[in-house]
Amino acid sequence: MKLKLLGALTLATALLVGCATSEVEYDSTKRSPTTQLDFFRDAQKPSRPYKEVALLTDDGALNEQGAIEAGIIKKAKRMGGDAVIFHPLVKSGGELKGFSWVDNYCYKATVVVYVDK
Repeated sequence: MKLKLLGALTLATALLVGCATSEVEYDSTKRSPTTQLDFFRDAQKPSRPYKEVALLTDDGALNEQGAIEAGIIKKAKRMGGDAVIFHPLVKSGGELKGFSWVDNYCYKATVVVYVDK
């Protein structure tokens, strides 16, 4: 009985937490900001050798995708990234806005630097 309750509480917590705005840095090396980035989506990866330096995430509705991705790009440039790999969207829950239910999605992007510069 205790195990079922613990499992239910864990599941409920995971559903409530969703995908909050966060930044996970793999490499804390200080780099100069960049002005241009290469962009890749889903299964695409850079053809050049690269190193992953950070994972950026945010949570929002589909109609917020442009603003969320622009924020990720801005942060990646400040970090000195050479490219951003956007991961496929994952539904993270939803919320009541006005009189309708809006699905929320987890936006994830890996910031990379090229190692053959």
